[in-house]
Amino acid sequence: MTLIFNPAKWHSRNSLSSLLVVGTLGFLSACSSSDDSAPATDTGLAAGQYAFVAAAAGGAGHIERYSLADNTQNGTYPSTLTDLRIATDGSSIYEIGRFNIDTLTKYDINDTSTPLFQYSVNGDETQANPYEVIFVSDTKAYVIRYGSPKIWIIDPSVGAMSESEFKTGELDLAAYDTTGAPNASGAVLVGDKLFVLMERLDASFAPSMVGYVAVFDTTTDEQITTGKGTDGLPGIALSTLNPSTIQYLEASDEIYVTGRGNVFASPGVTGDLYQGGIETIDPTTYAIEMLLDDGTETENNGFFSSALVVSPSVGYLITNTAPDPTTFESFDTLRSFNPTTGILAAEPVAGLVDTKVSNLHVAPDGLVWVGIPGDAPGFNIIDPSTNMIVGEFLATTLAPLDVVFVEVPATAAE
Repeated sequence: MTLIFNPAKWHSRNSLSSLLVVGTLGFLSACSSSDDSAPATDTGLAAGQYAFVAAAAGGAGHIERYSLADNTQNGTYPSTLTDLRIATDGSSIYEIGRFNIDTLTKYDINDTSTPLFQYSVNGDETQANPYEVIFVSDTKAYVIRYGSPKIWIIDPSVGAMSESEFKTGELDLAAYDTTGAPNASGAVLVGDKLFVLMERLDASFAPSMVGYVAVFDTTTDEQITTGKGTDGLPGIALSTLNPSTIQYLEASDEIYVTGRGNVFASPGVTGDLYQGGIETIDPTTYAIEMLLDDGTETENNGFFSSALVVSPSVGYLITNTAPDPTTFESFDTLRSFNPTTGILAAEPVAGLVDTKVSNLHVAPDGLVWVGIPGDAPGFNIIDPSTNMIVGEFLATTLAPLDVVFVEVPATAAE
């Protein structure tokens, strides 16, 4: 679930007058694209709410900016490669360069031309593949690295020429997969606790072990023993395989984890392919329960791809068909469910059946943005009170992969 931040509570202390070359990688040449040039520096955003969309297609990607006052695009950031996501601390946006990019790039919400910094997140290893950034304060954040057993602790307030001060520490997840990376794919912050989701795939990327959630005290960066692990592991053992998303909802005080099961029918993984579902975790007691099971090979609604909980009574679930064994193509369907009762709606959301859905996010007005890739990319907007698509389709230039929302208060725009 995407939060809305108020920049008045955060302060960016960085400026950059010339284009930055990344630390030790010299990544700028890979990041640039000849298909378009960086737009001119903006003079300042008007007060209001803005969406920043990480989007990609045809071998290139970038961040697109939209004003929610009229749902129009009013800026794009420099081009990069395709595997990217986005995060915000409330006053700046961060482009997360994933596989074979391995960088974190910070941009001002006004200036779409020049990064405030761009640093590698590779350490002794390469292909760290950062998946997410979780902000604790304006000087502390965690970089969840899918391709490494180490989570980086960083200072996101550093300047463009401060690479030595960028990384401040590490969290160690190596015990969760002693043969390699435990595939940390997401995290949520609940009070002073960081909950880290791990897929725990084997060397062939098969879900041969159940997923896990490790818990860290963010004041000490020490791991917490939850009493819900097995084999001496301090974290929380899931009952599902191949978990994809983790979310905390304050209104219900629950953490929701979506497991995909053996969606690619990986050989060597025994049992029914449908070993997924939506599980809940109590962030205080660490008690875990299955909220919604994905069924069996003979009775199911598809594999559970990802979920978004909007309120204690409304949630959305992307289910998909089994991938074609030759092309690996599958099709998505959006369904609503009740996060309290675990009841899945009998009928899918109209207009979003056997299609392609890339992401789900809640906008500032409470409506749900449904990312649609393909030749005509953009967002369908759903009203959770009716489960119906409302308004016009919001077209994007490239296929939307991720989105964050930032509010610019009137005082900041003056």
